[in-house]
Amino acid sequence: MIVYPTDNYDSWLSEDDADSYFETRLNAEPWDSEQNREAALQTAFRSINALDLTIVLDDDKIISSAYYTSDQISEILTALQQAQAEQCLHELVFETEGPGISSFSLGGLLSAKLDTKKDSTPRYSERAFEYLRPWLRARTVARVR
Repeated sequence: MIVYPTDNYDSWLSEDDADSYFETRLNAEPWDSEQNREAALQTAFRSINALDLTIVLDDDKIISSAYYTSDQISEILTALQQAQAEQCLHELVFETEGPGISSFSLGGLLSAKLDTKKDSTPRYSERAFEYLRPWLRARTVARVR
């Protein structure tokens, strides 16, 4: 795993930093029991990247000082790291539990009942968005007549 700010990075957070984060986080047992932590962090990184955030980056994939002060750059990186950790935990909890079948029967006809809670599970962690919210900008559409 290549951690930011190294070129071609695939994580904002190292495993050691994630361990430190989860030591102070309640209900972090899925992280503690995870065997492939690197893959979990990289999956969360890709999920956050799929949001196509409007944090301006320069050509070298380093947060540009032309747009942000050094304090803001540090805050943005911290927010991205915390969001990645929360998304990682979210995916460990919800993505590995399968389709959420609450009952299954083979008596006569095949029958399966899906857990209704599974249908409402959000794709992204709400806590991840809380960390990112100060840096997100809503896209707007101009309507001209």
